[in-house]
Amino acid sequence: MAVNVANHWGRKVFAGLVLGLTLGFGVVASFAWFTPGDMTEQGKVMLTIWVVALVWLVSLSTCFSFANGNRAIGMMLAANLVVYALFFGLKAVV
Repeated sequence: MAVNVANHWGRKVFAGLVLGLTLGFGVVASFAWFTPGDMTEQGKVMLTIWVVALVWLVSLSTCFSFANGNRAIGMMLAANLVVYALFFGLKAVV
């Protein structure tokens, strides 16, 4: 059975590019906020830059493994909600 991929690739690209980037920002915000030291340390700055790129590319490539674009958007939204809920929840406590 052939699947029409042309109907889904645009939404999958959107999920990977936009929602993947926001997911990367959330992961890096958690890392930068909750690890010791401040952002003036050269090693921490470089690591945060590369973690954004890593999370972004992994999420972009992962979006193409979903059955359709709506599923990719839903899962990426759920991942973003979890990351940002943990970040803001822990930030309020700490």
